[in-house]
Amino acid sequence: MFLALVRRPHFCYERCVATVWNRRESLSLGMFIFVSKHLKGDLQDEDNELSRVTVHEYGHTFQSLVLGPLYLLVISLPSGVWCMIPGFENMRRRKKISYHSLYTERWANHLGLNITKRLPEGYKETHEHTWPMKKARAMGVPNYKEIKDIKDLQAALEKMSLKASPEKKDL
Repeated sequence: MFLALVRRPHFCYERCVATVWNRRESLSLGMFIFVSKHLKGDLQDEDNELSRVTVHEYGHTFQSLVLGPLYLLVISLPSGVWCMIPGFENMRRRKKISYHSLYTERWANHLGLNITKRLPEGYKETHEHTWPMKKARAMGVPNYKEIKDIKDLQAALEKMSLKASPEKKDL
């Protein structure tokens, strides 16, 4: 697919080659990620659609590495059916089911977010299982749902340790 789309725009993403293509869907095949040209934003701004989708597709890359040839049966086929069959799309919309509720998509989000340590804005409410929030919750950080990334986690932990330690007196 990469060779067929060699004239399309490309960018490197976390040691993968990402290609922008004309389709509305995005796709990952091993170390090659194909993202829709219809996505808004850029990779420098993590709070946008392009960044969220690219992190997600990067998660699929790791599924492919873990599963090898089984990836096509275990991940790609169910994911493709879930994404492209109109009946499933209608059901998701009607029942207000997240696209990311399917095991293939939930796992891809988990891998992509935990490996890149990026937590784009759109994930903070729907993906509490992501690394920074999970870590914050486990460490007893108040308002752990507000933790968006590693920097927020570090700041919250520092604030907690300052409250726990006695104030230093000037000598």
